[in-house]
Amino acid sequence: SALLMARGIAETMTGRKGATIGYVDTENRRALHYKAAFPEMVHFDMKATDEAGQMVGFGPERWIEVIDAAEAAGLPVVILDSFSHAWEGVGGVLDLHAQTLERLTRGDDSKKDARSQLAWAEVKPRYRRLIDRIVRAKCHLIICTRAKPVMQDFKTKQNARPTKTRRNDVPWDPAADGDLMFEMTTMVILD
Repeated sequence: SALLMARGIAETMTGRKGATIGYVDTENRRALHYKAAFPEMVHFDMKATDEAGQMVGFGPERWIEVIDAAEAAGLPVVILDSFSHAWEGVGGVLDLHAQTLERLTRGDDSKKDARSQLAWAEVKPRYRRLIDRIVRAKCHLIICTRAKPVMQDFKTKQNARPTKTRRNDVPWDPAADGDLMFEMTTMVILD
């Protein structure tokens, strides 16, 4: 679905069939399953490890570099799949928060509640720079996220915990920052 949308955007923006589509793939090269149907796809394999096998993760700065590279290459549209890694993956925001909190408390669990906000104060600005970079992108971005289930009230068949990002009858949330969807021009939910 993201590739079909990307194709339409790329062809509209450039005025030519087969316009190039960038695809940032964090999921073990799974996007290449679609390469035959989308030969215009330029695939970028974004791994959690570097060439030497060392863990580099999916921190905000790596995503900023990807957007910078897409713009430098003149790509009209880029798919980021799965952007959930930026939030909950290795080196993502939640992981960075946990690491920062561990450093601030030195493993003393009794201090974690008191220092959690300090940890967020270190991590959130890095993520906000990424969100700012997304908003300022000179190419179109299609951001794909994973979904996570939400607890249902089986009597009413409604969500037990309402949120600002979904209807009460949708039994899942994006695996991302709850405010991410409000930064997008358009949000498409495939049920």
